Amino acid sequence: MEQFVFEVSAEESGQRIDKALAKRLDEAIETGFSRKKTKKLLDANEVRRNGRVERIASRRLQVGDKVQVRVNPDVVGSPKSHKKFNLSPDEILWEDEFVIAIDKPSGLPSQKTRDPRRDHAVAAVRRYLKWRGDDDPYVALHHRLDVGTSGVLLFARDRRANKGLADAFQQRTIRKTYRAVSRSTEQSQRRDEGDRWAVDNHLASSTSGGGGRQQAVQSGGDFARTEFEICERTGSVHHIVARPQTGRRHQIRVHLADEGLPIVGDERYGGAAQWDGKEVERMMLHAQRLVLSHPVRDSVIDITSPVPHEFQVRGADL
Repeated sequence: MEQFVFEVSAEESGQRIDKALAKRLDEAIETGFSRKKTKKLLDANEVRRNGRVERIASRRLQVGDKVQVRVNPDVVGSPKSHKKFNLSPDEILWEDEFVIAIDKPSGLPSQKTRDPRRDHAVAAVRRYLKWRGDDDPYVALHHRLDVGTSGVLLFARDRRANKGLADAFQQRTIRKTYRAVSRSTEQSQRRDEGDRWAVDNHLASSTSGGGGRQQAVQSGGDFARTEFEICERTGSVHHIVARPQTGRRHQIRVHLADEGLPIVGDERYGGAAQWDGKEVERMMLHAQRLVLSHPVRDSVIDITSPVPHEFQVRGADL
């Protein structure tokens, strides 16, 4: 059972304890932490403020407050990240002797993290190729999907594919299509079916709030462009096609949040934690399609991952 002690900073003064504590734990715990889990700890008497048990999530913090919290696995569950993910043939979306693409599930990191116990997609592909009979498989990752994002993830399985894949991603010749479910935070921010627009700005790591957030900046940062289309809307819920033209960290998530359409389940950027009265177990962002020139052969690779069943149209509001 992990225990943490935090002293409230001037920046955190006046914030709700559940919000401030969730950010602190998200920074401190490698596997990440959500506001929903923080609320469970408060309800279970696992949080103390200045030595007294604190159960009120909306309690406002003051500078210098001491917050102690026990991250009890009996309350929030054991980290899913320590479970092994074993690929099946059905999860191989495309393969030849040079390239392999898998259908990555939400919750699996693309590559190794600081936690040596945590499984990741590179290790899962290596295990799969060994299971198929390759004693020493070569696996190289040229792009990443966020932990909560599912869908098409591409690897080189031969060193001769590395240059072609690296050039394709660096020169932005790859066409990427994502699906997202978002909720407008205000009536005025709702968009209609068929609406199309693009976001162009520069993104950089946030200097406040922590938790590995990205934000739009007026100067510096990296150029980011995403094209969006509303394919269906029911009430405040928007089903969105996103086509990122660049590959910046959290790009689609930041662009939608800044448009007043945070992705459902993306608590880091203000996304709703419930949909149709039920808790959302994942971030509703999916890498649906990848189209690129073959890195070795004179051909085109076109890979599609089916949209997960969780994305099916449900209630009008969350």
